[in-house]
Amino acid sequence: MHANHQCAVVGVWSGRFRTGLVYADEAVRDLYGLSAETEGAFPLETLLRNVHPDDRSRLRADMARSAAVGLPFFTTYRVKTLYGVRRVATAGQCFLGEEGQADHYHGVTMEPGVSTEGRSPTAEVVDHLIAAREAAHAADETLLGRLIEAVMLEAGRRLAEGLAPAAPDGRGREP
Repeated sequence: MHANHQCAVVGVWSGRFRTGLVYADEAVRDLYGLSAETEGAFPLETLLRNVHPDDRSRLRADMARSAAVGLPFFTTYRVKTLYGVRRVATAGQCFLGEEGQADHYHGVTMEPGVSTEGRSPTAEVVDHLIAAREAAHAADETLLGRLIEAVMLEAGRRLAEGLAPAAPDGRGREP
């Protein structure tokens, strides 16, 4: 991907390793072709079955590496939808529990190459971070790639804040 490509946030998700359940906003559920029945928690495998078969094992491996050490991850992959295959990017963070085991994770899914009006400056930063991460990967610069992924996670969080509904008291965002 070239640095001039744009990236639009699709939605946000979170999950628990202990239960294997994922919570995703409506936009992510729609992207993966999940029905309204998945409005609450649903098994991670339900989501992964719509990831392109050639990308599924790599996505699982990226998530497992993150879970093993509690580091952020960033990966691109394809999703099979009713309308064809879409390329997406996901930035996530695994959080370790008290015993140093993977406990839960949160992330944001984005769609590279999507042009949107009124994009935030943070979205522009994400575009450049994606290009930088790909360049670091191509140069076999693992540490640089991981550092860029950490920055991408924070940028994704900031983008996702703009998607969160206002708290009922009107004083900020819901947790």
